[in-house]
Amino acid sequence: MLSKDIKELSGSNFLLNALESKRKGSENEYLNLVQLIKTNTEKAVLDTQCVSQWLLTFIRHISLLRQDCRSLVEQVLKLRWVSQDDCFCEIFHRFVVHLVSAHPAYVFEVIERITKYFLHTNKIEEAFKAKAKERLHLLLKEVIVLVPTSTTHLCKRLISLLPIKDNSLGEHVAYTEHLLLVARYIPMLRDQLLTALMNRILQLDSEIQIEVDELKEIIQEEAPGDVFFMEADEPSDDEDSSDAESISEIKNTCPRAIEVMIQKLDAMLNLVLEFVKTFDFSQQEGYGLFYHMVHIFNASIIRTFKSRHAQFVMFYLCSLHSRFSDAFLGVLFDHLASPDAPQVTRIASVAYLSSFTARAKFVEDSDVRKVASLLLNWLGSYMESTPSVDIRLDPTRHALFYATTQAALYLFCFRWRSFRLQSGEWDPCIVPLRHILHSSFRPLKVRFIRELSNESRDVIASSYSSLLNSANSWGSCTAIL
Repeated sequence: MLSKDIKELSGSNFLLNALESKRKGSENEYLNLVQLIKTNTEKAVLDTQCVSQWLLTFIRHISLLRQDCRSLVEQVLKLRWVSQDDCFCEIFHRFVVHLVSAHPAYVFEVIERITKYFLHTNKIEEAFKAKAKERLHLLLKEVIVLVPTSTTHLCKRLISLLPIKDNSLGEHVAYTEHLLLVARYIPMLRDQLLTALMNRILQLDSEIQIEVDELKEIIQEEAPGDVFFMEADEPSDDEDSSDAESISEIKNTCPRAIEVMIQKLDAMLNLVLEFVKTFDFSQQEGYGLFYHMVHIFNASIIRTFKSRHAQFVMFYLCSLHSRFSDAFLGVLFDHLASPDAPQVTRIASVAYLSSFTARAKFVEDSDVRKVASLLLNWLGSYMESTPSVDIRLDPTRHALFYATTQAALYLFCFRWRSFRLQSGEWDPCIVPLRHILHSSFRPLKVRFIRELSNESRDVIASSYSSLLNSANSWGSCTAIL
């Protein structure tokens, strides 16, 4: 026991002498100490007993770790502590807390080391993953309490570390989990972190669609080549052979790459949806989350035409409270009705307005009729305000009119039962659709509206014909397709 005490004392003396020599201007012992700790950080198995004694010595003499000892502190912070035993982790935790309390300037290094773990906790042994997550956030919470002004740096750091395309699925999952956990217990950072995360999800969503579109083009271009190579035993020249191999390689690699990207997107979206479920939407906190998601939708999602999945976070939120659905529909119609909004935004808004209302089962029939009435009233106003000389088939000039007509027809096709009254009559709100479809704008001549009509001909034939109240009226409508 005595020899152990002497060993520990000599170890403490070595550390203290190194720091004292550093203070007096002698670097040798200090550099030896830095190298000694660096050696331990690089070991496959950390000597926790020895390092624990060093940490306890540093805690007792924390005032000596001034800014000129930054290289030493950085090496200590690199120690792989999160996957060690509870005793060592507790000592390391105490060291960091004492360090930040005595020297707040070190908070930046501490935050950088903690957040770096966020991206790589998937590489920690399975048995330690849950504990590592708990230890990291327990320490981060305490650091933020000690230095509240460090939240600005923390936010920037978290956003800068968001996974990119080359990061693995495990890294995407691990980092998203940590980011959302921080957003939960540091409310002041929630809006910024969610905005950054949703933008990354939106980017990934768009990248997937671009990859899919490119793959379709490659396959379409390959079709004639397949016929040629079947008719000839060998390609006509080396260039053709190279092209064939290139196409084959793309076909073999692209689907796998797309599949991995889809897995990342699914995982991130599922984590965001689970995060949403943790809020009480009868309280102000829940309302705040909803309106921030509306802000994200307006700022990013509605302007991204390649997005296919990111918007479902917004849709899911709308399903959690009737007021949310009403508010979202109101936001979309405000875009449509705003003459100052860019036309692309107005067209995207009306598309979301119709698809959301038509497909969301939680949207009540009364709301469906309200949306249809708003769309048809807007169309009627547009027709009335357009000079007669400009009323003609012109999909470019009247793009918003045709997009809104398509939206109204889409809504009718999917939710036509919502317009049937108990008496069997049609609700008056949908009747103006007849006048719009037979107007001089001739909307059923526009290709994308005609395609919708063709796809939904059975629905239209059985429902729209009765709306026209004439056996021959539907015939006149199809005649102009």
